[in-house]
Amino acid sequence: MEYYFIAHAKNKNSYEIAKFSEYKEPDSVWTLRDEKRIVCDCPGAWRRRTCRHMKLFNFWKKNLDSQIGMALWFDGDDIEYKRMFDFKQVNTLLEAV
Repeated sequence: MEYYFIAHAKNKNSYEIAKFSEYKEPDSVWTLRDEKRIVCDCPGAWRRRTCRHMKLFNFWKKNLDSQIGMALWFDGDDIEYKRMFDFKQVNTLLEAV
């Protein structure tokens, strides 16, 4: 199962979303910019206006009030979530990447 974690990036209005599967290190990390509209730098968003990372980001921002430390994953078309870490642990994980 793939889990996604979202955290604030170093730039203003930017966020990082990391995808984890069975390993300690993330499989990949993408950057989302929240300006006039949300822009993701993943290959899936190059051809379309939306991607699964944008769906996760919108769900996280609207339904979870941008709480840090939430693991999100897809269950079919639905998005599930669970609190996994506190703020300091998530930032430590993303800085190591």
